[in-house]
Amino acid sequence: MALKKRILKNFSIGMISTISLTVIGLVRTALLTKTLGLDDYGRVIIVLNFFMVVGVFLSVRINDVIYRFYPEFKSNNDTIALKGILWTGLSISLIIGTVISVGIYFFAHWISLNFYHNDEYEALLKVYAMAAFFSAFDGFSSSLLRLADRFLSVVLPQILGALITLIFLLAYFYGTTTYSLNEIITYITIGTLVASILPLMNAVRINWNLLMYKTSSRDVLTALKNNWKSIQSTLVQTNITAYLKLGADTGGLFLLGIISSPSQVALYSVAQQLLRPITLIQNSIQPAIMPEMMSLWAASEFLKLYQLVKKYTLVSLLGGIFLAVIIVLLAKPVLLIITSREYIAALPVIYILLANAVLGIISTAYYPLALSMNKLWKRNLIVSARFVYLGIAIVYGLNTVTLAISQFAGSLTVRLFNDVGLLKSLKKQIA
Repeated sequence: MALKKRILKNFSIGMISTISLTVIGLVRTALLTKTLGLDDYGRVIIVLNFFMVVGVFLSVRINDVIYRFYPEFKSNNDTIALKGILWTGLSISLIIGTVISVGIYFFAHWISLNFYHNDEYEALLKVYAMAAFFSAFDGFSSSLLRLADRFLSVVLPQILGALITLIFLLAYFYGTTTYSLNEIITYITIGTLVASILPLMNAVRINWNLLMYKTSSRDVLTALKNNWKSIQSTLVQTNITAYLKLGADTGGLFLLGIISSPSQVALYSVAQQLLRPITLIQNSIQPAIMPEMMSLWAASEFLKLYQLVKKYTLVSLLGGIFLAVIIVLLAKPVLLIITSREYIAALPVIYILLANAVLGIISTAYYPLALSMNKLWKRNLIVSARFVYLGIAIVYGLNTVTLAISQFAGSLTVRLFNDVGLLKSLKKQIA
């Protein structure tokens, strides 16, 4: 009962965040799409997506390492190892944030000309570089706060940051008849900074005693060395998982901006925004169940873990179908409300991505399951099929529809060839 209560409580917090961010996101999308031209809105999305792609390339997925080992070290009362994993995560995040922000700032001109053949992107990239530095700490801080059952410390800054950006944009567009993409990116940057800095401060505060625990550097290194083989394996597999995201929306949208046009990026982004409620629901579910699943595995509670995953699969399937029916009925009228008529071309993409999103909700519990069972290598091998589908889409002509089809094919492959087998393996573990 305690497990169910924690999951329901944290899921409820996530859902409140989902509703808030959905409303704020839709209002922001309506504001930008109705004020900016189709190409200019596409350019804003291109800049934000560029930083996401770079983040994927340089990310070390330290959050998954913390999820994997923090509960284990804590259950073993290994304070020295806990200090080691915390300082490792903090140091890696600092290095990655510095490399991304400083590197993009100084190479912004080269990137603008060689990737997008438009020097207008230079200033936009330089403005958002500051936000990219602090965003590198998001995985570190969010994993620690969620393991400490401090979900509000993660979601409230996200809501506050999104709200601050929206208020600035509303005030800006109300007071001017023209607009500057530099200023728009600046307001988005401010919101991102709020969403990243506040959780980082809280994560450091609640773990301050562990970070400052008095012990020699040699003891810390020894503790990490004793667990290095498992840590290294987790790092390798989780980073492969991150790189495989380039075969999904992140990399696909990046290629769409290079191969196709800003208008195609704008259409695809609007389709994503309309499906943002499902994405945010998925993002609310995984943080709620992941710490519990990792803790159950660490405690060898395999039967409880199996029952949790099985029940979740059934509930998520029914819930996903229900959401899909509602969105199909509301897609066109909502699209006309929040955008202009030229965005109606996004409807086919919305329907395909909707099917993809439902599969994503069902599979949400299977990533932490693969991580805890040390079977990410198999999942990563299957997920790599996304690159094949993306390659086929490029050959046939990359646009919003072919990109969406490639995403759906990738999700279906993972569901059929990874998730089903993973649940069977967990059932055998019980016996």
